[in-house]
Amino acid sequence: MTSLTSADKREIGQHFVFGFHGHEISEDVKVLIRDYHVGNIILMKRNVQDVKQVHQLVQSLQQLAKESGHPRPLMIGIDQENALSTPQP
Repeated sequence: MTSLTSADKREIGQHFVFGFHGHEISEDVKVLIRDYHVGNIILMKRNVQDVKQVHQLVQSLQQLAKESGHPRPLMIGIDQENALSTPQP
């Protein structure tokens, strides 16, 4: 069995998107970004308190990626399925 090179692991990690629970970066997400080179994170309602908190969370995620040697910033998406709907007549 052939083992993966560091470059292979980095390339594979860029193809995954992960979410997590809580308002701060979980240890699992830290491991995924640092050790498995995950390049994409999705934030959900469960991650959002207010604008200031989300800003800090995104800054912390990007800093972790940078410190972990990511050549590009993380792509961070936000799930918007819980938007308010317009009442129907």
